[in-house]
Amino acid sequence: MSAYLIRTLIAAMVLVGLGFAALYCRQVGPYWKLTPDSTSYVFGAESLAEGQGYRDEHGSPVSLFAPGTSAILAPAWIAGRKSYLAMNAEVVLFAFAALAIAFLLFRESLGAVGSGVVVLLCLGSSEYFNFSTFLLSEIFYIFLSLLAFWWYRRGNTAGTIFSSLAGLMVRTVGVCLPVAFAIDTLLLDPFRKGRKRWMYAAAYAMPLLFSLGWEVRNRLLGWSYSELMMENEPWNRASGHIAVSRLLARPWDNLAYGRDIENLLTNQWTRDANWAIWPGIALAVLIALGFRRLSLNRESSEGKMIQGHSAVGIYCILYLFAVALSFPEVVARYMVPLLPFLSAYLVAGVQSVAEFGGRWLYVPAASLLALYLTAGYHNDLQIVADDLARRIPGQLVVYPGGEDIHRLALWWKEHAGENEIYACQHPNVINVITGRHGVHYGNTTQPDGLERSLEAKHARFLLLTMNSSRDRAAARVAESDAHFHLVREQGEARLYELGRQ
Repeated sequence: MSAYLIRTLIAAMVLVGLGFAALYCRQVGPYWKLTPDSTSYVFGAESLAEGQGYRDEHGSPVSLFAPGTSAILAPAWIAGRKSYLAMNAEVVLFAFAALAIAFLLFRESLGAVGSGVVVLLCLGSSEYFNFSTFLLSEIFYIFLSLLAFWWYRRGNTAGTIFSSLAGLMVRTVGVCLPVAFAIDTLLLDPFRKGRKRWMYAAAYAMPLLFSLGWEVRNRLLGWSYSELMMENEPWNRASGHIAVSRLLARPWDNLAYGRDIENLLTNQWTRDANWAIWPGIALAVLIALGFRRLSLNRESSEGKMIQGHSAVGIYCILYLFAVALSFPEVVARYMVPLLPFLSAYLVAGVQSVAEFGGRWLYVPAASLLALYLTAGYHNDLQIVADDLARRIPGQLVVYPGGEDIHRLALWWKEHAGENEIYACQHPNVINVITGRHGVHYGNTTQPDGLERSLEAKHARFLLLTMNSSRDRAAARVAESDAHFHLVREQGEARLYELGRQ
C-alpha cells in the first residue's frame, strides 16, 4: 500500500473509533446497573474503602469472588465521594486502556493498520460496549490479561507475574495466564535454556499460589469454586452434586458455544439465521489461519524476533477448556475476555489469505468490517435507549432485564411490614432495591420443598419473574400449592404470599 493510502485508512479508523468512544463516554452516569455478581464487587469495594476489610452487604466476608475487582473499584468510590459515577467512569477508562494495550501488543505482528482493526473490532463490539457499562470484572480482566502478555512479549518477568496475579485476583479463570506463561517458557521459549528455563517457568507459575490459598479460604467459609463446578444446579448449593463423569463430559456438551463466538464476532447480525453456519465456517477457518500465523511466526515485518504470541495461543486454548469445563451452559459473557485475541487471529487470518490470493481480497473484508461496525453502532444505540427506559425516578440503581420485578419490589417495600422477609432468586440484588433483608427460595425440586424452604427461613413473600426459567419453575410450584396466594402482578413479575388466602 502507498503511504498516502495507509495514512488515509488510519485517519478514517481514528474517526470511526472516536465516534464509538463518544458513545462509551455518553454512558458514564450515576446509575448502578445491577447484576448478582456486581453486588459482591460494589459492596466489597465500599467495605475496603471504609477500612472494614473485604465484606458483603451483610458484613460477612465475601465468598467465592476474589478481591481484585473490588480493590480496583475502591479508589473510585473514595474519589467520587460514594458515587457510582466515578466507578462507571473508571470502567470506561479501563476499557480504553485495554484497547491501547491491544494495539501495542499486536502492532509488530499485524502492522499499524491490522492492529488498528483489532481495536476497532473490540471498540465496535456491542458486547464489549455493554460490559463497559456494568460494574463487573470483565473489562478489568481484559486489561490485565492484555497487559500481562505485553509485559511477557517485552521479556519483563516482574511485570508479567504482577499482571497475571492481578488478573486471577479479578477473575478465577485468570489461572490460565500463569499456566500459559509457564508452558510457553518450558516448551517454546527460544531465548532460555536448561535450568534457567525451569526457574523462569516456576516464577511465572507463582501466582497460582494465590489461587490455591483463595480456594482453601473459600472452602473454610463453606463454598468454593471447585464445589460450584460440581453443583447439579449452579449457584444452588441445595441441588446436590453431579458425578465426575458428567463434569468431564461438559467440554463436549458445550461445543455449541461456538455459535456464541460467532455472534460475538459478527455483532449478532447472523444470530438465529439459517445460513449462519457459512459465516461461522469462514470465521473458524480465518481464525485457525491467524492462530497458526501468530503462534508459529516469531518474526516481525522488520525481521525482529517476537516473543509471546505462542503463549497467547496456549492461553486461549486453556481459557476455552476451563470455561467449557466449569459451566454446564456457556453464555456469550464468558467469551468477551477472548475478544481482543480472537480479533487478532481474525485479522491475521485475513492477512494470510490476502497474501496468497491477492490484496484485492481486502475490499470484501473492509465491506464486512463496515457491516460489523454498523451493526455494532446500532446495537450500542439500542443499549443506550434501553438503559434510559429502565431508569426509575428516585432510584440510582437499574436492573437490566428485571424492570418489572424492580417495580414490584418497590411496591412490596411500601406495603409490607418492616420486619417482613421475602424470598427470591437473587436476594442480593433485591436487597439493594428494597433495603430490606431477603433470602433465596431454595430447592424447588422436592414435593413441598418451596413451602418448607420459605418457612424455615421465616419468609412470607415470594418474588418471581417469568424471565427466568428457575423462577418459572418456582411459579408453577406456587400455583399448584394452595398455601400460596398471588398478591400482585407487575408485567413479568409476580408476588406471592404464603399462608394467607
